[in-house]
Amino acid sequence: MDPNTVVENDSILDVVRYIRNEYIAADTLALLFEHGADVNLQVNGSRVFHDIDFDILFDAFNQNDRRYYDSLVHCWFVWLGYGARLDNGESGLELFTEHNTGKEFDLAKLKNHRDYTFGLSHVACHNENWSLHIFEKQTLWEVARL
Repeated sequence: MDPNTVVENDSILDVVRYIRNEYIAADTLALLFEHGADVNLQVNGSRVFHDIDFDILFDAFNQNDRRYYDSLVHCWFVWLGYGARLDNGESGLELFTEHNTGKEFDLAKLKNHRDYTFGLSHVACHNENWSLHIFEKQTLWEVARL
């Protein structure tokens, strides 16, 4: 199976994100990326990552189903971990130093999405009146913020 196949304006990369389980969708995406899926895949003239990135922003406080949002965030982690970026080449995230290393957080570590969790706050960031904080699960150290 070619993970980049588009059939009737759908791709497996887009469909997987609708799985409502925190880890199954993200684990599946990681498997697809490991086997040649394109983080910049376009369907109908738009990159699939753009849709997920938009949903992360739009659904943050307009959630109908928290399980779906949790799953979507983990998919977004994986996408970023495998190199997906916005059109300007940036991640859109503010990166912090890692716990006990003094080094800036490396987004490639998000490939291991199960090692990270997130929280939402009303802290203004990036022209929004809220923020999504990414934490290393083991230490609860904040590594990045959207």
